[in-house]
Formats: sequence, structure tokens, C-alpha cells
Amino acid sequence: MVLIFSLSSAWSLLLIILNLEPSKSANYILHTESLDHGHFWQSHKAASSIQVTTIALLLVVVGVYWYLLYLLLVQPPSHRIRPGEAKPRKRKILRRIPTVDKEGKQQRAWQRPVLLILRWLGRVVAKLYRSIVSADGKYRKVWHVLMEVPEVVLQILTLREYMAQGLDPSLLCCYASLMAFNAFVAFYGIQFRWNEATIHHILKDSIVDAVFAVFFPALVLFCSLSAFQDDLKTVKIRQRFFPPRMFERKARNYVNAKELDMFSTDFESLLGAMLLHSLESKRMLQRGLRAIVGFFFLVYGIGCIVYTVVAVHASRNACSSYPECVQFDYQWVPGAPNVACGCLAYVDRDLAPAESEELIDVTQTLAELASAGKLQTVQLVNRKINGSLPDTLQACRGLRNLVLIHTGVQVFPTWASSSFSKLEYLHIEGASSDADLMELPSDLFTSMTGLHTIHLSYHAYLPELPAMDGLEALECVYLGYLNSITELPSWGDLPSLQVVALEGLPQVRVLPGVEQYADSLEMFFVQDTPACCSGFLSQGDCNTSFPNCCTDDSSSLPPTCLVMPDEHNFIATNATLTVFNDFTANVSNFCDAAQATCPNAMTTLKFAEEDVCTGVLYRECSSESEGPGIGFNEDMGCVQCVHSQDLIDMRKAEISAGCTCDKVEEEWLGCT
Repeated sequence: MVLIFSLSSAWSLLLIILNLEPSKSANYILHTESLDHGHFWQSHKAASSIQVTTIALLLVVVGVYWYLLYLLLVQPPSHRIRPGEAKPRKRKILRRIPTVDKEGKQQRAWQRPVLLILRWLGRVVAKLYRSIVSADGKYRKVWHVLMEVPEVVLQILTLREYMAQGLDPSLLCCYASLMAFNAFVAFYGIQFRWNEATIHHILKDSIVDAVFAVFFPALVLFCSLSAFQDDLKTVKIRQRFFPPRMFERKARNYVNAKELDMFSTDFESLLGAMLLHSLESKRMLQRGLRAIVGFFFLVYGIGCIVYTVVAVHASRNACSSYPECVQFDYQWVPGAPNVACGCLAYVDRDLAPAESEELIDVTQTLAELASAGKLQTVQLVNRKINGSLPDTLQACRGLRNLVLIHTGVQVFPTWASSSFSKLEYLHIEGASSDADLMELPSDLFTSMTGLHTIHLSYHAYLPELPAMDGLEALECVYLGYLNSITELPSWGDLPSLQVVALEGLPQVRVLPGVEQYADSLEMFFVQDTPACCSGFLSQGDCNTSFPNCCTDDSSSLPPTCLVMPDEHNFIATNATLTVFNDFTANVSNFCDAAQATCPNAMTTLKFAEEDVCTGVLYRECSSESEGPGIGFNEDMGCVQCVHSQDLIDMRKAEISAGCTCDKVEEEWLGCT
């Protein structure tokens, strides 16, 4: 029992840490601090009120466990005074306390009737309490049976929550089996072990409660971690070889989306505390009533397993037509004709398309899955959305993650602001074509108070960005290759801002003031942007030798330079420059001339050689002009022959580390 209480106490303390810092906890456990500047997991914190309540309850649980440990270690049962064994001195003191009858003889009833009633009630309550709590109390076991009822209710609610979250079916069946085991233990105790010793009863129930409070959450955590190891190994290797640029090193984009979503679900399910508990008991129910109560627990235990298995089977059948629905809730209503697919995560990705392939149009599929209104994650890569998001997505008010990469979506509907109010992660990335994002509602971010990541890149014809004022939870902003953007939107008060990445903004001459974010800002990445040379950072002196501010006519300044003194108010303040000084020392992250491009430079046309990769990743290829290469999909685009020794070395390192490989296509890389 000491071990059980110690484990339960330690696990409750761990749950407190997970509630306070979920992302940092996941980074520490999986050693992913270096991925995406510590923002790989994007685990969201619960609301402050929920956090305070949960932590307070967990602290109470820890206190109870420590008290039980104290009773076991300092005052074991053999050293405690049992009823009827009080020392003579204490018995004398107890005899001196007047009873209601003696008090009535000593005093007149009309003198202090209220006090008499209160004393009588106090003795009744104390006697009832002793009959429930003491080892040989008359109603101890009755109380124990009654306390099974809230425990059963809590377990049912927890199971329903797990099913609604789309927890892995094997874990659902495991939890249902534990519920059945708990019910069978109660049935056995009521029917066959009613008169067993109290210490045995306490030990048995403590083990069962520890299974729910410690074993099952630990199993969930273990399954979450083990499912993700191979992908994490791959992205960590890629971080060593990819160029040190924010957009190419986005590790979150390269892992298995299904496993990432399942990890998030499993990990966040631990953040709700499992408070299984309570007083244990003794003595007599009538035999007939005991049989009825025991039979109830037996039926309940069998029903838990049956309902879970049937719900999993029915939900799988309902979603079998949508293999891209990688996570769905599990529901079953007895007597209902059909179960609709309650899809939670729709993930459809082609990470290695051939150049000649047409993108598959998934607009209708997205509309059908959104009709249930339960989508929480949508991730589409190299799939086509016809024009705008389907209107049925408006019903998905619980949407948390929206990732659209190379989908050709052009317009966000006006209802997105209100319907996506719970959005946390927004990633919209286009390609070098006309069919990219052209319009965003000006109030898109108005209601998204929980949004913590914005990624918008490769939208050459997007004219302006929505204001970001009031995004209290916003931590990361990635804006890149937006050729038509002339100025960045109003940022306002962003108290949680930690990472900013700006790249390929050929018309942006001024950066936002960052002095108010000095305490929270961890990374400010700026490359290939005229703000590096326009005079914004140098008191108005335009650096025309920097590629972004190049000019063909030496007699006049290029349009990317600030015009003095008319635009003097655009110059960075001393406070902003002080913050930027922390990042300018690392030119690989801040204004590197080698990474900048001149807008007036003429591109050199190259003879297009035949690409022998034909959409096959890591296939060996070569060029007469550039030498050996490897089939690779840069920026998740089409697979082409890329002449890069770093990519070849990267893939060799992945194969050496044990990552899966194609023995035919990758034999030249050492795959055996």
C-alpha cells in the first residue's frame, strides 16, 4: 500500500506539471526542444479558471495520499486505539461527559433547551460518523457501496469523453475492461467477501483506484510516446542538414499527421485529472438487497465492454468510406438506424507528387465530413480545393487546426472569423501559380482568441493581411513570399508573442515595433526583405549595396528605400533597435545579404533537362551540368532531381539510423 500511495502521489504531482506547462513537458520528455524553436507540439493550456480548479483538486488528492502514507508509516493500524480499548484515564474522561439524560436531571429543561438539542445532535452525528468510518462500524460497508455510485458515474463520464476525443480504440477497450474489472471486484466483494477484514478491503480498493489513477494514464502516455519515435528520429536528422531557414525547417510539417494528432489527443487527455478516491467500509446489508446490488454491478461491468466494442465497430463502419478521416469519435445510440461519421481529423496528404500529376479535388469530401460539425483538424497537402472553403465547414465551430498546403484555395469566406473562433493553428501555404490565396476577410482574427500560430506563405497576389490586434494567445507568426504585401498589419498587444519569421516580402520596407514584446520574444527572423536596407534600421540611410535595395540607376534611390525626411517617422525607435540587437548578431537569421535577392535582377534561363525521378523520392539522378542528385520534394512540392550533396548525406544518415527505406530505389544510399 505504501508503494501504491507513493505512485499515486507522484503521478498527481506530474499531472500538475503537465497542466501548467504541457508543451514544455512534452519537449522535455521527447527531447524536442530544438524543433521549431520549442513550439513543435503546440499543446494549448487550459483556461486559467480550469487550471486553478484542476490543480487545487490535484493538490487535495496529493494531500490525502500523503496523509494516508503518514497513517501507514507513522501510525500503522496495530498502533492505533480501537473502540473499546481506550486507556482507563480516557474512559474516565468520557464517563464525566454528561449524557442528555444526566444533563436533564441536573438542569431544568427550560433553561438551555437549544444547547441540549445541539449536544444531542452532535452525539448522534458523532455516533453515525463512527459507525461509518471506524473499522467495525455498523454502516461502514453500506457507505462503501454508496461511494461506488459516484465512482461509477465518474468512470462513465470519463469513457464518454475519451470516446468523444477519438482516443485510440485499443485504449478505449482497455479502459472499458478496467471499468468492468472494477465492477466485478465490487460484485465479488458484495456477494462473497462481505465480512472480510477491513484492511484487506482497503488494500483491494486502493489497488483498483491506483489502476485508474496511475496505470491507465501511464499507459496512455507510453503509447503516445512510442508511436512517435520513428518520425521524431527522422526530423531531428533533417534539422542537421536542412538550411538554417525558418520555412524549410518547419519540423511539424514533415511528421506523420495522424500520429501527431493522436499524440495530441492522448497527451491532452492526461490534462484532465482522474480523481478516483474514497472512504472504504464495513458491515451488514440484508442478503436479498446485497444480491440485487451485486447483480447491478455485474451487469454494469459487462455492459461497459459491450457498449465500447459496439460503438467502436459502428463508428468504424460509418467512417469506412473516408480513409482520410484518421480520427473520429466513437458513438452508438441503441435503436438508432444509422451512425453518421463524426470525423475529428481529416488528413489527406501527398508529400511526394510527380510533376505531371493533377491535384485531386477534395472539396466535396471535405464538405461531407464537415457536415457533422465535429471536425477539429483539417490538413490537406497537394490536394485541390475549388475556389473557397465549403460552406458546411461553417458548422465546425470546434475546429482547432487548419493546414492547407498547395491546395489552390483562393478565398476565405466571411463567416470564417465567427465559425473558427476556437482555431489554434492556421497554416495556409500556396505555390508558384496563379491559383493561390487572393483574399482574406479583414476581421479574420477578431474572434480567434486561442490562436497561437499563424503561417501564411507563397501567396503572390494576396494584397493585404488582416489585423492581429488582441490575439492574446498568439506565440508564432510566419509570413513569407507575399509579393503584393506593402506593409504588415497592426499587431497591437500580443502578450504571448515568442517567434516571428519574415522572409521574401519584397515590398515591405518597415518592420513593426517590437519593444513591447521584449520580455516574451525569443526569435525574430528576417531575410530577403527591403526593411533590412531601406533605412529603417539605420536612421534613414538606405544601403543600395544590399540586394533588396539594388538599383539600375545610380542617380536615384530605388522604391524600396525610405524617402527622407518625408518618411522619417517610419524609422525604428531606439527601443525597437535595442530589441533587434539581440538577433542581428546571427546573420543566418537576420538580414543576410547572401540570402537576399535583387528585384531588378534578370533570371538566367537554363536548359531544361529531362527529370528521370518521375515522382519517386530518393531515386538516384544526375545532370551533365550539375553532377549527381537525388529525387526530392522541396517545400512539399513535386519530386524533382535536386543536386544537393547535403540532401544525399541527410538521407544516408536517416537510413543509418534505422528509418524505413526502399531497397530498390535507395540501394545506392546504403539501404539493404
